[in-house]
Amino acid sequence: MIALAYLAFFLAYGLISVLVVSKSYRVSRRRYGKGWVGGWFAALIMYNLVFWDWIPVYVMYKYYCATEAGAWVYKSPEQWIKENPGAVGQLWGDDYIRPIERFSDQRQRIWYSELVYGETIKQARYSGGLLRRTERLLVDARSGDELSRAVQFEKINESAFSLGHATVRDFKIWLVIGGNDCVDESGQNYFVLDARNGKELIKLGRGVGNDNGR
Repeated sequence: MIALAYLAFFLAYGLISVLVVSKSYRVSRRRYGKGWVGGWFAALIMYNLVFWDWIPVYVMYKYYCATEAGAWVYKSPEQWIKENPGAVGQLWGDDYIRPIERFSDQRQRIWYSELVYGETIKQARYSGGLLRRTERLLVDARSGDELSRAVQFEKINESAFSLGHATVRDFKIWLVIGGNDCVDESGQNYFVLDARNGKELIKLGRGVGNDNGR
């Protein structure tokens, strides 16, 4: 259904654009002898009605992916487990049942054990509303030290459709041309790298793959 809706929209938009540009060309040629001026002016207006933010979004996306996005590990899972041997064998991950703490629509906390939690901070309208910025932290609950941090930028919220809260911007699927998430030099999504780090800590905390769990 969504694909048909997009097809109908672009067909209607394309037809209207052709009619407007053609009409503007004829009027401009008849009145001023330069039909191309009116044609290009009308084409520019029709383009900007829908695609006005395409280039600004792409430019800012490339800039922030290059300057602010990334995944950083300040203390590896192995090092943290070595410093906290008593954490091995405790309840971790899905075994540790604790409600998600929602401080606001933009900030929430998920506990992986009684000693470590993950925090997500979202900015839905970043850089003048052109991008979405999301930051994820893995934190030692006792010391407050950050164990890892990841920052990601998105052009649109691709999951908004399934969650039922898509905005007008999220329907602009053409914005994702060239990528919707920031990636490293090998093409890895920064949040994927961050998730691997968290999963490794949970695994070691459960006593899998370390000397303390043998």
